[in-house]
Amino acid sequence: MKSIMEMRTTSRVPRRLEPLQKKLLKERDKLVGRVGDFRSAIPGMCGPADMADFANAFLEQETASALNSVAARMVLQIDNALYKMEHGQYGTCETCGEPIPLARLRILPFTSLCFDCKQREEADHAAARLAAGRWAHLSGDREESEEMPEPGDFIPPEILELNTPGAMEHETADA
Repeated sequence: MKSIMEMRTTSRVPRRLEPLQKKLLKERDKLVGRVGDFRSAIPGMCGPADMADFANAFLEQETASALNSVAARMVLQIDNALYKMEHGQYGTCETCGEPIPLARLRILPFTSLCFDCKQREEADHAAARLAAGRWAHLSGDREESEEMPEPGDFIPPEILELNTPGAMEHETADA
């Protein structure tokens, strides 16, 4: 697979996808910079003065590590989208095989799922977490059960608006 630098100079994507490609590359550069920032923010654990200092240093390290993990996953999603662009596979839902509407790709250019499949995926995850939470409650592992969010709670409002009748143009990335 070509490096990102090679893709920037040799990639041939359809003209209509060039703005999305530029957006992806810009976001990738920003995330790669953040990964470096997160790594440098991880403090050394060289003998804190007291337990409060130790706890604070540990919390900072865990936070930086979690942020680094999220950024790294997003870079992988962006690389996947760029690869698909270059190979003519961009804009097709990985689950159902249907075209992802261009309006959705403009908002989430690294998405690999159409709105309906993403909503089903999130509902399945929420149901699994709810079932796990109920089991923990019944087995006494937790003092009280927490209320689980509805599947739509995970979807940004601008995406939800696209699902209203007539709101989303039926233009696709391969059109």
